[in-house]
Amino acid sequence: MANFESELPTWQAEGVRPPDNMLIEGWKASQKPPADYFNWFFSRTHFALKELQEKVATEENLDLHKVRTDNPHKVTSAQVGLSNVINQKQATKVEFDTHDTDAIRHITASERSNWNSKANGVHSHSWGDIQNVPIGSLTQLGVIRLVDSISSTDRTKAATPNSVKDAYDRGTQAIADASMVQKNLESHSQSKNNPHAVTANQVGLGKVSNFDVATTEEAIEGTSNSKYVTPFTVSEAIKVLQSVKSVNGKTGSVVLGKSDVGLGNVDNVKQASKADFDSHANNIDKHITSQERADWNSKASGLHTHTMSQIDGLTASLNSKTNSRGYANDKVTSLGEESDINILNETGTFMGYKMVGAPDSGWWYINNMIHNSGYCTQVAYRLNNSTDLRPKIRSKINGKWFDWQTISVTTDNAPTSTKLQTARKIAGKIFDGTADIEINASDVSAVSLTESQQVNGVKDFTETPTINGTDIYQQNEVLLNSKSIVFSNGVVKLLDDIANYESLEITTVIEGNRSTQTIFHNKSQTVNTRFSGVNVYDEPTSKGYDMFEGYITLSKDTIKFNYAKVVSYTGTITNNVDSISVVHIIGKKKAPRTFGVK
Repeated sequence: MANFESELPTWQAEGVRPPDNMLIEGWKASQKPPADYFNWFFSRTHFALKELQEKVATEENLDLHKVRTDNPHKVTSAQVGLSNVINQKQATKVEFDTHDTDAIRHITASERSNWNSKANGVHSHSWGDIQNVPIGSLTQLGVIRLVDSISSTDRTKAATPNSVKDAYDRGTQAIADASMVQKNLESHSQSKNNPHAVTANQVGLGKVSNFDVATTEEAIEGTSNSKYVTPFTVSEAIKVLQSVKSVNGKTGSVVLGKSDVGLGNVDNVKQASKADFDSHANNIDKHITSQERADWNSKASGLHTHTMSQIDGLTASLNSKTNSRGYANDKVTSLGEESDINILNETGTFMGYKMVGAPDSGWWYINNMIHNSGYCTQVAYRLNNSTDLRPKIRSKINGKWFDWQTISVTTDNAPTSTKLQTARKIAGKIFDGTADIEINASDVSAVSLTESQQVNGVKDFTETPTINGTDIYQQNEVLLNSKSIVFSNGVVKLLDDIANYESLEITTVIEGNRSTQTIFHNKSQTVNTRFSGVNVYDEPTSKGYDMFEGYITLSKDTIKFNYAKVVSYTGTITNNVDSISVVHIIGKKKAPRTFGVK
């Protein structure tokens, strides 16, 4: 294993992987990427360097490479003494002329000029060319504040080039240390003396015989099939062996020109080989198709601008984020459906429905006021409910959210008070809420029971006493809802826990027609109940009746509509209607009766 001296830069924060298009295209002008993207880059660099140190080439690998005979260095024919041998077929003049006049694959000067003026595949724009740029954050592209640190864990700011360079320099130093082990490999790779005993077959010349060059005498004799001739030996053989007295009508010492052999139009230049021609003709990088020509002619000019709507996916991405704020618009920013306002990290006013953390699943405006990640206050206002306009408020203190509280309005009863605005009498005594009052039996004209006044022989109340067969306990009834509850209210708080009562009396109503039922729930924490009724119209022109049905759940100190519907006389079913409501939820428990009332 190679020895590394420089300390491996450590970066454990994994960060968030940038989108694929950003990995391909890189940062654009004036972009300030989130810190998590840099955390991803630094951590990946750390693990890549660590892997490089652990898996770098060993001396054993180098020895194995040295004995390879499959031409790992791509030795050429020139390196084995066959540089002048062309093992290729040449293109014909007809093929070349056909290709040369091909107007589809070749471009004109005006096309070259036009395309050269177009924007590069990777290009930049000035800041003035970008419109409607949003404020960036952890989950949102846009303008963002820089931080000059390689150890910061802030997830809302972007690293500066200086901090990136610092981390990069540390990684570069580790890579430089790792490169020492490559020197022996590089020295070996530069060897040009065929260290791997490359054969003619391995360089594509297996059909070429490695013959000696024939002497002049052997060339003149012309009997050997195992020798090559040079231009000189061919010339000498021609001089000795020529016996032609007339060539193309010429006699004596004949000198032939190219026209004598039917090549008067051929220039005395070196021609491309058939393979060169085929390679060029089939090169799809250098040539273009008709479709490519049409596509490029329709592309944008080199200098051009874009609107935000022309940047693919950006508008949809911004609209789907909870953090796409910071630029002017004409209405409250919508969070949409099922957004989690428990983690809403921006100060501002928002709206949405079925939001996680909201008072209920209806539509709400949320005024979010942030001090820091551990302290925040939210005020919620109804968006589309005219029957309950009371706002609600809650706070997060030291990272913990507390329950929503209702803010009273002028039509509400105050939940707490120290003094009644108008004093009232109780059993003839003035009570204004500032102090307790004492009421005696004489104040209510009652006769109290004493131990001597036994009730049917029962001295205490461990048994159920009666007077003349009447249970001396009576039902103590408490109204558990402050006002009528309709379907759109969602989950509504009750005034007390239902487990404190032996039974519940529930009164429902539709357009004035009531249905009442009593439930003995044996102190259970949750009660599910259905109700139904018929609304008969007394008006002679009303055409009949409606039937209605609802299903609610009472759980501890809350009530929730599961569904409600009305079936008209025509058979039409209407769901989620507010014409059905719960007007009374009465908790009942027994309390002693007062006897002897005059």
